Amino acid sequence: MTASGPVHTDIDMPVEIYWCAHCKIPILHKANESDKAHCLLCHEPIQYMCADLRPVFPQERLLLELMWKLEPNSLADKSIWASNSRIYIDGKAKSVTMALYKKQDVVKLREELEKYQPVNRKEPFREYIEKFVKANRKHLSAIVEEAHNFIRSEAGKYPQENIRPPCLYCLDCLNVWLKMSGHCLPFCQPPAIVLCRSF
Repeated sequence: MTASGPVHTDIDMPVEIYWCAHCKIPILHKANESDKAHCLLCHEPIQYMCADLRPVFPQERLLLELMWKLEPNSLADKSIWASNSRIYIDGKAKSVTMALYKKQDVVKLREELEKYQPVNRKEPFREYIEKFVKANRKHLSAIVEEAHNFIRSEAGKYPQENIRPPCLYCLDCLNVWLKMSGHCLPFCQPPAIVLCRSF
């Protein structure tokens, strides 16, 4: 904190999301970066996509297939991401309207989800996520490091005996630190525990 307000680090810089048609993954660039024209993984040209994005998980993708009256797993090999009410399928936007949700038979939809869940394909999703993490490792590492520094700073305000950092993480839920290092936070002992493999 300074007299003029809080101190902002580089991590506070807005992120812009681009699409690599070659790798079929989003590429993260800070708004102030000079070179935002190429993929960080394959170095092919990329195009601006949006300002915020999240992955569409296999269960959600199955739900969308059913609502759109598509064959289950017909989109399993696609790289699918979401931003607000837009779904990006291999980089192409498709709107998900409130009207789509309202016309669903919820009971039937639930039955279909339960029916097809055992054969719901998840491997392509994991492959895209692994590629996404690899391509954006520098940016994701900076987020993790910023979080660790904040935790250490706050933890230093309390007696050590009062601090019991949780060591419960799910390897399949995209904990970036575990993806990169294979172990828990530096000050956590014992190593992290796998909670679930749900998707």
